[in-house]
Amino acid sequence: MRRLFSLEGKLTALTVALVVLAVLFSFVLAEYTSLWVGVPLALLIVVSGTLVATRAFVRPISRLLSALIDSTQNFKDKDFSIRIASHRRDELGELVDSHNEVGDLIRDE
Repeated sequence: MRRLFSLEGKLTALTVALVVLAVLFSFVLAEYTSLWVGVPLALLIVVSGTLVATRAFVRPISRLLSALIDSTQNFKDKDFSIRIASHRRDELGELVDSHNEVGDLIRDE
């Protein structure tokens, strides 16, 4: 499978986008409020948005890692029939493909 974007690239893009939005939002608020009100308000909104965006970014990764842990436990129990579905085009997708290939090889033996 060919990587489209790395996890590092995705996280960097998310970080840059959030920083740019924070700066732009601060400028907009500074036009309509005082500096002492605008900056804390912008920080509050940007930090809240960052938490939501980070959670949305990490949740699928966490689910996939849990599936890999469960599948590895099945390997320990000599159950090699489990395959993990993933349509990711990053390092985790490569890891899932490799994991499935190992399971297929062991099952065939």
